[in-house]
Amino acid sequence: MEKIQKILVPTDFSQAAQHAFVYALRMADRLEASVHLLHVIYPQVDSFDAPIIATQATRAQIDAAKEVMITFSDAGIAEVSKELTHEAEVTSSVEVGSAVAVINSVAEKELFPLIIMGTRGEHSTLEKLLGTVASGVVGHAPCPVVVVPETAGLKDILRVAYATDLQLADSYEIWRVAKLLAPFHTIMHVVHFGDQEKKGAAPRLEELESFFQDNAPALQIQFHQFAQEELTDDINAFADQYGIDLLVMYRTHRSFPDRLFHRSRTKAMSKKTKVPLLVM
Repeated sequence: MEKIQKILVPTDFSQAAQHAFVYALRMADRLEASVHLLHVIYPQVDSFDAPIIATQATRAQIDAAKEVMITFSDAGIAEVSKELTHEAEVTSSVEVGSAVAVINSVAEKELFPLIIMGTRGEHSTLEKLLGTVASGVVGHAPCPVVVVPETAGLKDILRVAYATDLQLADSYEIWRVAKLLAPFHTIMHVVHFGDQEKKGAAPRLEELESFFQDNAPALQIQFHQFAQEELTDDINAFADQYGIDLLVMYRTHRSFPDRLFHRSRTKAMSKKTKVPLLVM
């Protein structure tokens, strides 16, 4: 995995977004990366009778958002600047369109290697909307995404949990995570919930452990097997017990029919995680 040199941070100017921006600045400090803030405005309805008025209203929204962006950026930088050794370059832009589509499009066109965004969970109608945007980005982003819960403490990344349901890609994805987080000198826990015997041709947990012992002995990594099924409550309980600072999950690429009948675990976890979640 190439060195991350820039981070995309979508914002709706909420407290949750500010929390994620500060988290991004701290991560950018270790990675020596720049940060780009992105705000997406849903366009005013272009009425047949008043298209000019609709266009003017959208333009007014853009101008107002650019003003708010300055305040938002300054506040986040001021909150964390004394803690940082690398002063990240912060740029910003305002786009018009559907939030999920625009965020993923910008990430793809501008070749962002990482997205960091906030979420509030699912406790009210507004929070469900924000959670839907985060899960939509997680489900379709062209790069890894970090979802930062508003209630998560912003700590250094010392302990990481990679939650797996035993996929053939696990050894590669664990290696990618290790490369990404190398500047943090983390201890990684690889955790599987459920019955290994049901995984068919997928690697067993002990096979993954043997692979890393033989090929990456310097990597600080531990393996855990639990009988429970992989559920959000189980993962959150593990994270709490082991003091996990960052949870990692791998998003499996599925065909459209498979997506219709498969409840995405990464999407569910993005709404309910209690610690920052990195989706590869």
